[in-house]
Amino acid sequence: MKSLKFIKQTGVRLIFSAAILSITSQSFLAQIKIGAIEIGGIKRPTATRDKNPQGKNQKGNPVTKPETQEESSKTDDPPEWWLKVIASDIAKAKEEVDSYTQAGKMYLVSSPSAPWLLRAVSSKAREEFAVDKKMNDWRQANAGNKFDTGLDELAASAAKKLPGYIPNLNNFANRDAAIEQMMKAKLKNFATLKLFKIGLFHANWIIEKNDPGLPTSRYREAYIWAKDASDDHNYCHLYGFVVQQDYAGGGTFGATYAYLNTDTLFGCPAN
Repeated sequence: MKSLKFIKQTGVRLIFSAAILSITSQSFLAQIKIGAIEIGGIKRPTATRDKNPQGKNQKGNPVTKPETQEESSKTDDPPEWWLKVIASDIAKAKEEVDSYTQAGKMYLVSSPSAPWLLRAVSSKAREEFAVDKKMNDWRQANAGNKFDTGLDELAASAAKKLPGYIPNLNNFANRDAAIEQMMKAKLKNFATLKLFKIGLFHANWIIEKNDPGLPTSRYREAYIWAKDASDDHNYCHLYGFVVQQDYAGGGTFGATYAYLNTDTLFGCPAN
């Protein structure tokens, strides 16, 4: 920025110029204050207070007034509409849990609610989600917030229903040693697991076909019921796998492979 050249001015012109500079300076500072927003994921760093009594740094540029703690926290607060959406989703999960009966429903919560159930019973899962959304500082500064309160209420409902939510033993009705070994290898946490049941739901291959009616692959569903010693909750997992063979042509299928399809919270065996 070019330096200002000072020249002799009349008294009137000096007063007029000072007024213009004052207005410009106020506009500039207002823009800096408003600029505490995220653009492209990068937030403007909070300015520090300069000891220069003239309000300028060593380069002669104006020093920005630092944000107060209250102002800074406001810029990091999750938007209210977003919190309302989360609270609604948690409430739906709680409603599903509360209405669950072994005779009346096949599942404790539907798939969209499964992550909220895990976050309700696991502090680790809750904090991981909050880190992704930059919420942990806000949570600590706002005790009793709707996010944690809702999850705590969902956890209380789950404590009543999850222990009796046991997988159908038909999920493990069929055995295949080679496939079961393949399933175990797909679990990164297998070393910390205590297995209760393992097996395949389908006794035979289920063939999938495309619109013209030609086979594309065949598959079988398989499951592992286990407890993970590294969990910070007392519930078990039902790991669901798809074991598949892709169609190779001429009525033949390729090599067998398996992939983890679901990870659902369940109760643990009584013994």
